[in-house]
Amino acid sequence: MNKIKISIWNRDFEIDARFCQYEGEEITQTQQEALDKFCESPNIITAKSISEVKEYTANASDDTLKADDIENIFKYVMPTYLFIPRSEHREIAIMCNFKFDIEHGIAVLFKDEELFKIGEQDIVL
Repeated sequence: MNKIKISIWNRDFEIDARFCQYEGEEITQTQQEALDKFCESPNIITAKSISEVKEYTANASDDTLKADDIENIFKYVMPTYLFIPRSEHREIAIMCNFKFDIEHGIAVLFKDEELFKIGEQDIVL
């Protein structure tokens, strides 16, 4: 695991970057490229996802919370680490604790620097 300093949704974090690999296996070139490209411009990449994360959060709430009412996403979603799966594409997921699903959390998955999917962390693990 590597600790990295990164800005996600305009907030600075120092979090782990975890690569999916077997013991003794090297990180693939695609995995390293995924992390490098993400770290080059994290706010540009994550800015595209904030409205979808707010929508996902509102949908998971008790229906009293509306996406437009969420001013501080970090009250509900807290990034804990970056996960870089083995893939043919540059994939990276922001793994987060999630107020409305403590057991499963959420993953915000990017594929080739574009938002691909938001869901329970199981979508990438």
